[in-house]
Amino acid sequence: MSTQTIPFTVVVDPEGRAAAVRIGTTSQARTAEILTPLLPGTAKAAGGPEH
Repeated sequence: MSTQTIPFTVVVDPEGRAAAVRIGTTSQARTAEILTPLLPGTAKAAGGPEH
């Protein structure tokens, strides 16, 4: 049996909201750009969820 999938990433912020949604592959650098503002002690990015 062959299974085909599409990579899908959802990053949830500390308040339980989707901070980013990605369909397809993502790089380590792009993932860091998304996660860094969500870490304690860092300024939160302005705006709503990123799609």
